[in-house]
Amino acid sequence: MAVGTASPITINVIAPSTAGDITNQALVSSVTAESDGSNNSVSEVTTVDAVAAEQQADLSLSLADSADQVNTGTALSWIEYFAGEPRNETKKVFGVLLQN
Repeated sequence: MAVGTASPITINVIAPSTAGDITNQALVSSVTAESDGSNNSVSEVTTVDAVAAEQQADLSLSLADSADQVNTGTALSWIEYFAGEPRNETKKVFGVLLQN
């Protein structure tokens, strides 16, 4: 790195699911002798707010099978019914992951 240059680094994270403060700390060092080590570390505090009720979604899932009992080698189907309702009708539900 040339003298006096700065290269931005972007770190993307997902906020935790609980409210409170989170702190990002960074430290820079070099094998080259350092004349002023007082500016080689930084920290930034970010407050994570609780999600307001009107920003939450109400997800529901149900499962049905094509038969409660089958013989070996017989086809069987499961049907999943998913519903996602935003609590505020002007909002949408994002990032839904259905796993089975």
